[in-house]
Amino acid sequence: MTKNDTSPENLRKFLESDDPALVQMGLSMAKGMGVAEEQLPTILRLYMWNDNKTIRAAAKSVFTKHAPNDVKTKVKENWKASYRTLTVTEDEFKEAVRPFLEAFKSQDDFALIALESLIKALGDKERSVCTAKALGEIGDKRAVKPLIKALGKGNSSAARSLGKIGDKRAVEPLIKSLEDKTWSVRKSAVKALGNIVDKRAVEPLIKALGDRNKNVRYNAAKVLGKIGDKRAVELLIKFLGKGNSSAAISLGWIGDKRAVEPLIKALEEGGAEVSYSAVIALGDIGDKRAVEPLIKALRNKDEDVRWSAADALGKICDKRAVEPLIKALEDEDEGVRWSAAIALGKIGDKRAVEPLIKALKDKNWNVRNSAADALRKLGHEVE
Repeated sequence: MTKNDTSPENLRKFLESDDPALVQMGLSMAKGMGVAEEQLPTILRLYMWNDNKTIRAAAKSVFTKHAPNDVKTKVKENWKASYRTLTVTEDEFKEAVRPFLEAFKSQDDFALIALESLIKALGDKERSVCTAKALGEIGDKRAVKPLIKALGKGNSSAARSLGKIGDKRAVEPLIKSLEDKTWSVRKSAVKALGNIVDKRAVEPLIKALGDRNKNVRYNAAKVLGKIGDKRAVELLIKFLGKGNSSAAISLGWIGDKRAVEPLIKALEEGGAEVSYSAVIALGDIGDKRAVEPLIKALRNKDEDVRWSAADALGKICDKRAVEPLIKALEDEDEGVRWSAAIALGKIGDKRAVEPLIKALKDKNWNVRNSAADALRKLGHEVE
């Protein structure tokens, strides 16, 4: 290639060169002979972001001469030279580029230019984490490819940002990151897959239930519940048996009745955290087999288990729970009394009227308010 070669291919190479002299030559050629439409984004990028003031001025001249009027108008309205001096990860920069991205929402080649500095900073070790986070906060899908590339280098913030953006192109790279050597990357990938909610992630997430890191296991169980795929039920039951409280929550979200008996067992035999999660799950599933164990849980020594049991009984709406819930209106914990009042309102049994009237004098405002709401549901006028 010679500097005098004016072919379109060499013009492109000049404009994309790292040599300022070649870039200058390319811009001189472009100003005289014109440019193809696909080269305009490259020229605009030079005008907006190049560090060399002379190159920026030449690029602006070429762009102004050859760009369509509608494109020039969008740039004029949404770009300011002062943006070059903003710190790319600060809120001020993110807010500055949003109008530009919106203006070129159907023209990716131009819109990506607004993200140029952030994408470039992804390759900087010192700034890659905060830059990836900034791209996620901007939320533009045109950042997906650069973020996937950063994810491949072990950037956990890139995983989180891909989850925020929610583009399906990130699913396979995120699944691959479940094998990353760093647990924080694996955890971030799990949570991102939970935001995207794609069935392709089910088998890898089931595998992640056996991860050596507790945080990864916990989040994998939660995400499986969010996705709601019944293939996960058997394994979640297995992990529930090992005392995994998030497995209980996930089983509740999935709602498969195969989980009822294992959850009852976890409620009766597990520690406070597992029992609490099992109660919540049983309420979510709503199976009447859980009524008696939940009534028993109203006497649990842990107040969190007691109030969640009252809440679960309200969801199931079985009249066997009325008398035990009436008794719970006198529990020493205000949260239990509050939850019991709400549950009695849902069940709608007249036996609760007098106890709820008494609860109108409870020392706690939330209990009094919930008792009043419950009485109204039972057709009782409350002043």
